[in-house]
Amino acid sequence: MAIYVMFSDRSRMRITATVVGVAVPIAIIGIFMARDIRVVESLASRNLFVERVLYASLDSESHGLRVTGLRIAGQAFVARPITGWGGENFEVPYQRFQREGEVDETTPVLDRAHNKLLDLLATSGLIGFATYMAVWGWIGALAWRRVRAASDRLYPAAVAGAFVALFIHNLFLFDTAATLLMFALIAAWAAHAERAAPLFGRPGRLFSWEGKSVRRPAGFALTVVIGLALFVSIYGLNWRMYRGAQLLTRQVPP
Repeated sequence: MAIYVMFSDRSRMRITATVVGVAVPIAIIGIFMARDIRVVESLASRNLFVERVLYASLDSESHGLRVTGLRIAGQAFVARPITGWGGENFEVPYQRFQREGEVDETTPVLDRAHNKLLDLLATSGLIGFATYMAVWGWIGALAWRRVRAASDRLYPAAVAGAFVALFIHNLFLFDTAATLLMFALIAAWAAHAERAAPLFGRPGRLFSWEGKSVRRPAGFALTVVIGLALFVSIYGLNWRMYRGAQLLTRQVPP
């Protein structure tokens, strides 16, 4: 709504966005304050969003489990701050750092912390976290440049706003197929401007020295490095875990 108010050239659209942007939080606060009224209770029984607003509490099983996961993610990072506990391996610190009686036996095991940043810190440490934030920072810089360079800023500002909203969303959840698709689309949109006018160097040239392009040697070296990294990651993150799972399910003879 704020993006429409700031960048839209249509006065009606700006007025509508202002009214909706003010009315929505007021409506949410009003529903929460009037939760004992029969009409609101009846609405909550038919609408999941209203129900969650009315009965949101850290004492509930769902929210309490998430808070526990966040605390354990912080402890897991402190225990292994550089490389973490391994990708897709949050279950190990989750079970190790549980407090006695904190989680019921029937409660499902969390395979991820419900916070992308803490999940990365716990599973990949500072190395994975720094890489992740560098990618987001780079895409954010490209998106902001597209907003400033556009003659009509409404569309690029809306896409940049979606990018910020996606980052905020990841503070309360983890990546899913839908969010990864959105991230890939926004990254491609931002990279389109980099291809036409890169922040560093000339288009189509990775490096230059005394006017001579070293694109082919650099490209070959980069391909080799990426290939080795891919091979190591497939072995370390997939094959070793697969073999470990087989050992757990294999029966030991008496």
